[in-house]
Amino acid sequence: MQSVEVNPSKYYDELYADYEKNWSPHHLHYGFWDEGIKTHEESLVNTTKTVLNALDIQKGDRILDAGCGVGGSSRYLLDNYDDVSVVGITYSDLLLKNAIKFAERYDPSKIEFHFMDYTNTEFANESFDKIFAIESVCYAKDKHDFIKEAYRILKPGGKLVVVDGYQIKDDLNEEENKILTEFCQGWALPNLATSHYFSKSLHKCGFVDITIVDKTPVVKKSSKKMYDHVRKWKELCFIASKLKLIKQSSYDDLIGVLRQKEIIDQGIAGYVLFSATK
Repeated sequence: MQSVEVNPSKYYDELYADYEKNWSPHHLHYGFWDEGIKTHEESLVNTTKTVLNALDIQKGDRILDAGCGVGGSSRYLLDNYDDVSVVGITYSDLLLKNAIKFAERYDPSKIEFHFMDYTNTEFANESFDKIFAIESVCYAKDKHDFIKEAYRILKPGGKLVVVDGYQIKDDLNEEENKILTEFCQGWALPNLATSHYFSKSLHKCGFVDITIVDKTPVVKKSSKKMYDHVRKWKELCFIASKLKLIKQSSYDDLIGVLRQKEIIDQGIAGYVLFSATK
């Protein structure tokens, strides 16, 4: 598919309240429903736990949360790991405001948040021991720009872990491309990278020890949960959007929710965890 014109910052500024009410005030991502997970909130935290476990965090590590949302994963990190510090960056004024608010009880020398583009940061070379990104790199127009910047600011031997959605089916037919395009437009994504492209970009930038884990099976319950929540409101929201009773972005988001289940169920896209070492 071709890239679509979107504004992710505006999307979150307008719709965070919906996420807060209907999904979670602290975690804006899919949940991992591994064996033993019993609740929605547990599944969301489990995603963070899985990513942080893959980082192999050591005492003294300085860690970047690239695309931190409201900082839920950053706060979980400090709550569960000793002698580490974390920097979160986001490109949404509203998410940044909430991340700072939620972190008020923490030592400011251990956690900080900034408004910053993760493809072009203000950090010096080799600033971080570890970098992670949970469902945020999908908002980069070219994911290679993020990987290149992550390589620059990682220390030698530093680790990068990214979990996100990726296109996994090539040569989409007209209907499949329509579904994927409507998904991206609804969720303000310029495109979905293929997992092959992302892996190739990691290699090209110099990363080694690259591992790829398909997490699609454990997010399907999250996918269905959000789909079931909105499907009954589709026609009513369409009418409300035409009457300007709700924001157009709210209706587009609803379509994105419906389409995300379709692209997973039809094998158009999946959910993948990448880890790599500089």
